[in-house]
Amino acid sequence: MLLACVLVDHFPVLVALQRQPELRGRPVVIVTASGTGRRVLDASPRATGVMVGMPLAEALGRCKDAVLVEPDTAHYEETWERVLHSIEGLGADVEPEALGLAFVRLDNVLTLLHGVEQALARLLGTVPAGLYPRLGVGPNKFTAWTAAQHAKRGASFGPVTDVRGFLAPQSVDILPQPWSMRQRLHGFALHTLGDVARLPAGAVQAQFGRQGFVAWELAKGTDRRPFLPRVHAATVEASLTFPAPAVLLPSILMGVEHLLRRAMAQPAMLHRYARTCTLSGTLQSGLAWTLALSFKEPVGDAEKAMRLVRHSLEARPPAGALEDLRLRLSELTGEAGRQESLWSEVRKEEHLKESLRQLNVRLGADAPIFRLRELEPWSTIPEQRHALVLYAS
Repeated sequence: MLLACVLVDHFPVLVALQRQPELRGRPVVIVTASGTGRRVLDASPRATGVMVGMPLAEALGRCKDAVLVEPDTAHYEETWERVLHSIEGLGADVEPEALGLAFVRLDNVLTLLHGVEQALARLLGTVPAGLYPRLGVGPNKFTAWTAAQHAKRGASFGPVTDVRGFLAPQSVDILPQPWSMRQRLHGFALHTLGDVARLPAGAVQAQFGRQGFVAWELAKGTDRRPFLPRVHAATVEASLTFPAPAVLLPSILMGVEHLLRRAMAQPAMLHRYARTCTLSGTLQSGLAWTLALSFKEPVGDAEKAMRLVRHSLEARPPAGALEDLRLRLSELTGEAGRQESLWSEVRKEEHLKESLRQLNVRLGADAPIFRLRELEPWSTIPEQRHALVLYAS
């Protein structure tokens, strides 16, 4: 198997700069909220000393001229999804690892395009030039990723054939291991992967445990992580563009209702139900807006879905006027997939008894409520077929 690593460094920053080109050449820092405060999601190379995951206060201390940008995660994911879709359009299987990082199995592409060079050129062409993609090719994920680190922006490196020879001079800092372990390797004068590979496996594992053994295998060019191509679940989509930016919630709700009816009328929804609904659109400010909700029970009716979506929209409306609107129904299931409760009748009985107990307390006596009980249904006398029995709570 031959794998390609598609790598776009600083993907969120590059996507943000496409929308705000006036920030090019400046130290851009994208910040996001976390459980312990605001941290760095990504930073441009000009933001010297700023690293991903760093607290915002420390980042500003290292780069006082940093330009802070609020994240638009939905837009980053949508942009990366378009890239992945373009790669799959070549007939290739793709495993996305993170924003700006994916692995591609080249076997099918090589068969279709008759050659590595042509396949890599087409693969590079699936990524917009402004994102400056880099490709690395090797027999496994670690080798392909390391090769991508050596590729120039907008170019490819590989295929790597002499894996151990290629990896030997690489620094142990490229290992996907905790920083503390990499520091300890340096402390033992193990500065390159070749240094680690020359040691017995038992010695490395005795000192560093399971992670040490994995590092030793990677240093020798063995990566046991399987390639897991993404599987596309069935979805139904519909979209519209508003004649004028929709500001008022009633206008947006009308658009949602229209899209729901169109989506539910598609052949793919025949005898099927949706578990999730995702609304997205573009705000007049240029930012992307997304609202995702999961139905408690699968929904196959536009009116019922609209009642649920309306409630969520009223609680979380768009933060501005919407220029367009897209709706996607996913996690589709057949009617047999709807899960009904085996104990619904039991719950109804309990609710009825509780209501009767409350009524008895109010009246101060047993309420005159009866149930119809079957006695002799075969009797020719109507009065003997059934009888009224006092309903006991």
